[in-house]
Amino acid sequence: MKDNPFLVHAYVRQDNLCCSVITDQDYPTRAAQAFIQKALADVDRTTSGNWSRVNTDQTSTPGFLAQDIVTFQNPAAIDKLTAVQNQLNDIQNIMHNNIEEVYTSLFNQSYVLFNS
Repeated sequence: MKDNPFLVHAYVRQDNLCCSVITDQDYPTRAAQAFIQKALADVDRTTSGNWSRVNTDQTSTPGFLAQDIVTFQNPAAIDKLTAVQNQLNDIQNIMHNNIEEVYTSLFNQSYVLFNS
């Protein structure tokens, strides 16, 4: 299964309303589950709970779902924890570069002092 670049995220509510999302392996699980929860709530809301009366497959894409698919393309915009983690990663990279520059500067200065 390691060769498969996709993950299936799924959830089934107690009333048997279910949703699944296929993502690449890098897509955050929290964002996928947030999408699922929002989709389930929206289906329940837009059908006034009458979704359980549907007994044939539906081929249309509801407007809210089409919009959510676009919105969830950027998981950091949806999941605050992912956004904070991305910011922390950026800060870590900046600090790493700063430390490397200071180390290089100190090394160069000590080399000059040693050779003078």
